Amino acid sequence: MKEELFEFLKAMKQPSSLEECKQPKVILGQEAFGRLFWKIKENQEKIPEILSVISHELSQMDRLRACCSAYFCGSMIEEVGVSNCGEVMVEFYCDLIKSCYEFLEFSSKQEDEEIEDLTEDQITEQTLEKAFLEMPDAVRSYYGCNFITLAIMDIITRDHSSRRLLRQKNCYEMLETVKDFIPNVDYITQVYCACMKLPLLVLAPKEKRGFLAEVNDVTNCFHLLTFLEAELYKSGLAKEYQLKEYQFNEEIYQWATGEKMPFCGRTVNAHSQYYNYQVLNKTGNINTLVSDLIWGEMCPEAIPQFHGIATIIMDSETAFAGRSWGSEFVFCCHEGLNPYFHIERELTLEEVQEKLSWDQ
Repeated sequence: MKEELFEFLKAMKQPSSLEECKQPKVILGQEAFGRLFWKIKENQEKIPEILSVISHELSQMDRLRACCSAYFCGSMIEEVGVSNCGEVMVEFYCDLIKSCYEFLEFSSKQEDEEIEDLTEDQITEQTLEKAFLEMPDAVRSYYGCNFITLAIMDIITRDHSSRRLLRQKNCYEMLETVKDFIPNVDYITQVYCACMKLPLLVLAPKEKRGFLAEVNDVTNCFHLLTFLEAELYKSGLAKEYQLKEYQFNEEIYQWATGEKMPFCGRTVNAHSQYYNYQVLNKTGNINTLVSDLIWGEMCPEAIPQFHGIATIIMDSETAFAGRSWGSEFVFCCHEGLNPYFHIERELTLEEVQEKLSWDQ
């Protein structure tokens, strides 16, 4: 095993050519990958060790070959989990995204365009050849990015510390630009916003009820609100929280949990209205003149905190109660995610009255 690993790492440090950039799959078919792959098949117990060694060597490799090596790591992560490779691979990936962005900046200048106006068709052969002469690692990063992105998805969906590190790197704007050219990056931007065991307070002032919940791996508030209503129903609380004419849909619920993927478009209807805490007046009642809605497209972690916890105010009587959204907002984009909405406990009447107070 040591010999095959040594030869693999040596091969991955060899500079890749422009032709290999155009056809990166040929690298995965090279002998170094094949020999190590079969050796790993014979020594499954060595996978965590091999995964650790390769991931920590990525920054020393040729950029294109590193992306292919990371893709190789992704297959091992699916077998044994993230282990200790998550954060080091995210670090490498963020640097790689910066290089991809620099390549797109270079290409846009060649076309005398703003980067947001650049299209893939405008990255000409002439531009590519010039870029490879001036910034070869940026070109290698760009053409290898689709491969490593699949591995990064395996990591940030399974490991919250790696997802936090991705956020700390403040590369979201670059990811938004790059995703228009490298399709897999779009999934990174979705998981980037997925909440991580978010404590949530839900209050229904008119019903004088409320509950505490924990929400995990949910990427937007349309997804969260779909979960909220379904879990109230499953807990036998739909009537108590005045979910008007709510009918549970098992298929949509399975989309929300990630048990199944949507195969057709559906409309999901809200059966209450949902606000942030600023809709409350000082007496704890809802001020219907203030439209502080929970916006569906926003990340759950962007819900404003009240008494130190993200808070949703339910109200079934306002004029905005007939909201709906498409099922494209209500699904789990990767099998590594574990989306759920757990109602932990209902509050007592005294706790509800205390939570509705602005005097704390």
